[in-house]
Amino acid sequence: MTIEILGTGQPDGTAVVKATTEKIHLYGGTAVSQAATISDFASVTVADTALSTTNTAINAMVTKLNILLNDLSNIGVHASE
Repeated sequence: MTIEILGTGQPDGTAVVKATTEKIHLYGGTAVSQAATISDFASVTVADTALSTTNTAINAMVTKLNILLNDLSNIGVHASE
């Protein structure tokens, strides 16, 4: 079995698609466009003593991680649950 190489060694790299509106998928399935930006969240430092502040930040991280996992699943990088 042989594999197909996408890159040709060009110094600027290799593009799979040109625009964020073009669709792509890995490992079969339905192709999707580029996912929306996941915004940054406020960081939590050791100095934060209010439990509610920490919980809010953790919940924000969990939400954003779930968005990222969903986006990766949509393009087939990992299997969905």
